[in-house]
Amino acid sequence: DMMKPFYQMVDKAVVQTEFLKGELARNFGVTDVDVIPIGFSEDLAERHFDPSQIVDNRILWIGRDEENRRPDLVLEYARQNPDKEVYMVFGGERYRESMKKYDIPLNVRLQFALSQDDIFKLMNTAKVYWNCSKFDTFAMPLTEALAMGKIVVKPEHPCYGHISARHSFSGNEKNWFELVNMAAASPSSYSWDNRSYAFESFSSRIMKEGYREFFDKWLRE
Repeated sequence: DMMKPFYQMVDKAVVQTEFLKGELARNFGVTDVDVIPIGFSEDLAERHFDPSQIVDNRILWIGRDEENRRPDLVLEYARQNPDKEVYMVFGGERYRESMKKYDIPLNVRLQFALSQDDIFKLMNTAKVYWNCSKFDTFAMPLTEALAMGKIVVKPEHPCYGHISARHSFSGNEKNWFELVNMAAASPSSYSWDNRSYAFESFSSRIMKEGYREFFDKWLRE
């Protein structure tokens, strides 16, 4: 709501997804909109990609201790599936204290404030990447997970429509746990289709090309 007066002044915009483009048109009448993704690091995705290091029962979640991110669901999944190794990565040291309010199952590994290098290194070892948030504007870790060939489980909300590779599966609170287990049980430990889709859609090269074309066209108008 605080941003509504600003959006009403906008007549040209760059957003990260087709969903956001549609929302600008529907809510604010802004139709001159370019879609340019936030690009992941090809260097990190190339350097840390090693399928031989994948642990078949390892599930990775990246987020914050916030209601929108639903860390409680991840903990409950781990509690009901003691055969799985669940890594939860939080984007700041402040969550080390806030997570103390939960009863952490023994098969959960908590990580805090990892570097990008360490995130890609850990992501490489997981078979499944799971996002159970209620909403995201782009969901950068999902695109990075695709780039690392992870089998992805994501929310069915339309804001995640850009995460539409072959081995990316949409769900909700009614079937999250079953979807994650199905993904973990896949005979393939990684998805080359997901990796290819990410490099063709979300790499930093794609982002740079998008901005180069955007500014070239704008300056010529």
